[in-house]
Amino acid sequence: MPRVELVVPADAEYVGLVRMVVSAAAAGALGDVDDLLVAVSEACTLAVHSGASSMTIECTIDDSSVTVAVAGVGSGDVVRTEIDPFSLMRALVDDVSMENGTVRLVQRCDA
Repeated sequence: MPRVELVVPADAEYVGLVRMVVSAAAAGALGDVDDLLVAVSEACTLAVHSGASSMTIECTIDDSSVTVAVAGVGSGDVVRTEIDPFSLMRALVDDVSMENGTVRLVQRCDA
């Protein structure tokens, strides 16, 4: 099971790098990575606004899904906007969960 881990400062300047790494890792498993990348950006934005010094991104690919975990998001209650970031993430990927300051996104692979 391929796995990529990336630790970067929790700074908006690094969200593009995170997107590139996740895109490269997931491209072979998913036909279209765009929705996953938008969801990853939202999770990273939570980490940026949480005040954490760093965020850890773990991308795991298996036969049935791509899972991206973004650690360092705190409680997830920091950002208040007109659009709830969790609702947006849930609309984009197959499963979203939050536990102990980590957002886990799961996108099932195309059949």
